[in-house]
Amino acid sequence: MEGSQRQGPRHFRSLSFALLTSRFGSAGVGLILLAMLVSAPGHPARAATTAPHVMIVLMENNSYEAIVGNSQLPYINSLVNQYGSVSTTDLSHPSLPNYLGLTSGSIWNDPPDTTPQDQTYAGPQFTDELASAGISWKAYMEDLPVPCDLIDSFSPGNYDVNHDPFMYFDSVRNNPAQCNRVVPFPQLASDLAGGTTPSFVWVTPNLINDMHDGTYTQADGWTKNLFTQVIGSSWWTPGARIILTWDEGTQSEQVLTVVVGSAHGTQAIGGNEYGTLRGLEEAYSVGLLQHSADSNVGDIFPLLTGAPPPSPSPSPSPVASPSPSPNPTPAPAGAATRGIYRFDSTDFAVMRAAGFNAATDGGVQSLGDAEAAAGITGMVWVGAYDNSTCVQTMSDAEIAQTVTANVSAGHVGLRYQIGDEPTANGCTAAPVYTHITQVVHSADPTAKTWVADDQFQVGNPVLAGVPMNGTVDILAFDVYPCQSGPCDYSAIDSAVQQIHAANVTNWEFIIQDFSSGSWRWPTPAEVQAQFSHWQDAGAIGYSVFAWDYQAQLVTAQSGNVAALQTINALAVNPTLPSPSPTTPLLVVTNSASITSGPSPLTITFAASASGGAGPYSYRWTFGDGQSASSQNPSHTYTINAQYTVNLVVTDANQALGNATAIVITVTPALSASASVLNAAGDGSLAAVFTGSPAGGAGPYTFVWSFGDAQSSTAQSPSHTYGAVGAYTADLTVTDSRGVSATSNALAITVSAMPAATAAANVTALDAPEAVGFTSAVTGGTAPFGYQWIFGDGSASIAQDPSHAYATAGTYTVGLTVTDAVGTSFVANSLTISVHPSLGVVASATPTSGLARVKVTFVAAAIGGLGPFTYSWSFGDGATGTGPNVAHTYEAGTYQPTLTVHDAAGGSWQGSVGTITVVKHSPKRTA
Repeated sequence: MEGSQRQGPRHFRSLSFALLTSRFGSAGVGLILLAMLVSAPGHPARAATTAPHVMIVLMENNSYEAIVGNSQLPYINSLVNQYGSVSTTDLSHPSLPNYLGLTSGSIWNDPPDTTPQDQTYAGPQFTDELASAGISWKAYMEDLPVPCDLIDSFSPGNYDVNHDPFMYFDSVRNNPAQCNRVVPFPQLASDLAGGTTPSFVWVTPNLINDMHDGTYTQADGWTKNLFTQVIGSSWWTPGARIILTWDEGTQSEQVLTVVVGSAHGTQAIGGNEYGTLRGLEEAYSVGLLQHSADSNVGDIFPLLTGAPPPSPSPSPSPVASPSPSPNPTPAPAGAATRGIYRFDSTDFAVMRAAGFNAATDGGVQSLGDAEAAAGITGMVWVGAYDNSTCVQTMSDAEIAQTVTANVSAGHVGLRYQIGDEPTANGCTAAPVYTHITQVVHSADPTAKTWVADDQFQVGNPVLAGVPMNGTVDILAFDVYPCQSGPCDYSAIDSAVQQIHAANVTNWEFIIQDFSSGSWRWPTPAEVQAQFSHWQDAGAIGYSVFAWDYQAQLVTAQSGNVAALQTINALAVNPTLPSPSPTTPLLVVTNSASITSGPSPLTITFAASASGGAGPYSYRWTFGDGQSASSQNPSHTYTINAQYTVNLVVTDANQALGNATAIVITVTPALSASASVLNAAGDGSLAAVFTGSPAGGAGPYTFVWSFGDAQSSTAQSPSHTYGAVGAYTADLTVTDSRGVSATSNALAITVSAMPAATAAANVTALDAPEAVGFTSAVTGGTAPFGYQWIFGDGSASIAQDPSHAYATAGTYTVGLTVTDAVGTSFVANSLTISVHPSLGVVASATPTSGLARVKVTFVAAAIGGLGPFTYSWSFGDGATGTGPNVAHTYEAGTYQPTLTVHDAAGGSWQGSVGTITVVKHSPKRTA
């Protein structure tokens, strides 16, 4: 049974707008106010022409707000600053269903953290699709004992099978070719070094390094080491990406997703973890599995393939507001405090003196004159749309009458809020809002229509593009960054991504907070932190401010084009004198001594401020998680990447000025590699060298040292070694900055010309005796190859072979030796004489008789090589030599033998029959 799917939380306003004719009071913890919004292009999926390189790294059990801004995670937060982030909603608890969902598009039966011995799933899952498409993949599991470990345990070490989703799918377990792609983590280093890393890579750290059991510091260091190794490898090609994400949140259901390699500001929809899978499937052009095909799950595909969006143009200066009345209410006095103001809902003159020129205090019938007298433009609530029924609730005539009444009262160019959160309940509101805007413009062409949407609430899937774009003059989005617990800035990141994607430059960012239900008020420090996050996220050059409805502290910044209010009668105790409206505008410029170069790259930055009220304070953010507060700091970049440097200057009145962002590109450090063709030779050697510089700043100069007191300044020279010996050659490359790097050393060996000697243990023999051959080599380059030719059609490649000749004859034996560099040389030849096998014909006469009988022995050798030697053994202990011998026997029976040796070393031995001798019979006597 399919488990329930968690969606991002959506919050709706519950205030009755019918009561707000004189106290405009929509809700919202954070609004982004958009003036003159233009269309934002979408990001349709594109089929990949080649398999991209994507790695996903899964961390454990931390929500977005626990990671972003965590001082114990400097490296991970530097990635957030550099590449931006997406807030993704987890799918369930505990870990296992989230891993199943990330790989298959379903949490199946929403299991607890069981092992595959308890239950497995048929699939298919994502890597099955990759395998079917012929796309390579591997999953590297830290502390996994062996590839395709089907023991399914939580050990050894700190391996946890719940974090290895592939072991839960039969499509992997039952297919050795796929299962053996789930390998121990150390294999990744070998694959990266050997250039064999597959297209798609999954990495699961162990329980210490994934934040499950270990510390933040351990996880941050492990992540930095891994990412540095990956980015420095040949696998990290243009377009490669690393997805860093978490399986589930603990503080909230939102988890951080960072895509290393994506452009900061790329438009994407975080949604939930099915949207992460969907982005991978679209990147690899495979099918959408189960819930990844749903329309409301989000999609990170643009972060995996999208090109950086065009940089936003500088924001125009705010339009001048009507001058305040000649006698405005004086600004309250007080000690200087950093950008904190409090106003009563009717203190329009104080608001105007503080730099604001529009208020949201609605109902101009009651307050319009006071607002106009102070140079403040009001906003009017017009409840013309019901987002629960998705219909227009006021007639065109009623809308026009409201606007006409204000024009008749002398109040033109007002802002009209026509309903609230038009898409909150799935309404298709754009056509209705477009029509209402036309009605308002028909009654007052200078009026501006305004509506707030909840698209950017924390946890909500951010829609691709802006559905209400072009329907009203000013479009706002609720953000709610501080509704409960730590502030969650993921919605701000999403908003900035949309802003950049739409390439809109005339924006007003608003952060608005109020108390409702379990939501809480942000502290002044948190309000100020929201401003800083807008700036750090890339919203530079736009107007930003905050408001509230409970007379709480509110932060203001110079150049704002809207104001704030309170909607109750709480006492107001201003703490800061309003800045003089005649104070010159704060203008900030910056510069860098260099904007690109190889690491380590040290850059000196300079800041200049004018206008405003001195003295000034400076805040530099270097895009790598580091910052500085001096006017002209120096900073060193050590990691190859692109960084955005921002400068914010604050004057004595707490007005802020933003300089144009500086983009810094850090290229790899200078390195040199060298190779040689023909590194060994005999006698003399013509070597061909190749030098390759990388990184640094060209052009380059080259100096080769060949190891024989000779050198060259060519990049890829040739050199001849004329003397026998061992040499070491290397290359030193110097770039245009004077930085040098030396290559790996190359070993060169020149050996003496080789010679070989062949020998045999015998050169004459009788068939089929064997000859033992030996060889000796001097000079040349080992190892050697041997080729013996025995002259009888046989051969051998042994160094010292043995060979038996079957037939008699004279044979010439040859030996050719070839050394390691291909030099062949011939040894002396050998002549082997092979004679027929030795045989003997022997006889004894007589073979019987009386005692003292004389027996004659005759022998003749057949075959072999004379002269021959004959050795007789007569069987009675006596011996004789020669081919013909005689011997006298006493009575008895004897077995004489003969042994014959020839001159070739052959021998023959055999019996010469049996000799029988009897005694003489005694003479009879009469």
